Amino acid sequence: MHFRSFMRIKAMQHMYSYKISQKYYIDQVYKAYAQQKKDACAKHMYKDILSDITSSSSLKLPLNSEFQDIIKNYHQNIQKEKKKITQNLQEDSQRIQNIYYFILYLLHQFFVSKSKNCFIEGLRSNFFYLEKVKAIEKTVYWDVDNISYWYTTFFIKDKVIKKYLSCTVKDIHYDLEILFYTIKNIIFNQDAIEDFFFEIDIRWYENKIWVNDMLENTFTINKQKDSGITLQKSIVQQDFLIDFFHELIQTSLENECWLEEKIEKIAQNWSLSRMFILDKILIHLALNEMIAFASIPLRVTLDEYIQIAKKYSTEKSSLFINGILEKILILLQQEKKINKIL
Repeated sequence: MHFRSFMRIKAMQHMYSYKISQKYYIDQVYKAYAQQKKDACAKHMYKDILSDITSSSSLKLPLNSEFQDIIKNYHQNIQKEKKKITQNLQEDSQRIQNIYYFILYLLHQFFVSKSKNCFIEGLRSNFFYLEKVKAIEKTVYWDVDNISYWYTTFFIKDKVIKKYLSCTVKDIHYDLEILFYTIKNIIFNQDAIEDFFFEIDIRWYENKIWVNDMLENTFTINKQKDSGITLQKSIVQQDFLIDFFHELIQTSLENECWLEEKIEKIAQNWSLSRMFILDKILIHLALNEMIAFASIPLRVTLDEYIQIAKKYSTEKSSLFINGILEKILILLQQEKKINKIL
């Protein structure tokens, strides 16, 4: 997966969390209004209320002071949720980093008592790694019982590992091969370990791609020093990716209202309220990427979001999203909002 693809998925995840929160607060407003009116007209007024509370704090509707306070609270909560979007990315980055070091520690514990694996010896003498492990010992990742169970159940009984541990000949290529075998076939392939990571990171099935990438770049064969250990930073900490994420989110929030109008006109027989929320988020992100990033070809953006829809949304979402995007794209090109061609 390309680095930008990862950030598109992150943007989708965090925008989804934001939209769910927004819906919760809107529902609270609607309930308060319905309770105030206590009649059928409350439902008819809902669309107008929704339009007002999402666009401006100055309402057109004649509402009492108590309800005005509810609207004010809505706006305050939504501003907090918007700030959380970038905070959540930082939290994702920290989780990826923590799990990366925790897996290094697992490898360390699995091999250290029975084997003189040169890469594990390198970890044991790495001051920065040892300092990170001390920090992880204080987190939820640290579970001695789990580590012991995984070692006795999955590692020590594995036939390939048994053969390696019984081998007396030292071979750096063999050491490296077994490390990667352990990562792929034990740590990333046992349900009990996968479930553990999922419990501490709800986005584990996306994040593990980057943890794995970091692990693969940690251990290298260096002709001068035999084994090389290069500790990795979380991929989310790279500045150009953070900038891409922030600008994509910011433009999506800024352009939401007028793009909603475009989508509603194009999506025949589909009101925005009936549209699956994840599909709508992907359409918004794709359109804003087309608008905001002149260097990214339109076809790349279109294909990327179609692939994300196939993996994360409904069976028919990719076709629906593709159709909507292509129609709105023509309109935005005519309006000079997008100055690229497919």
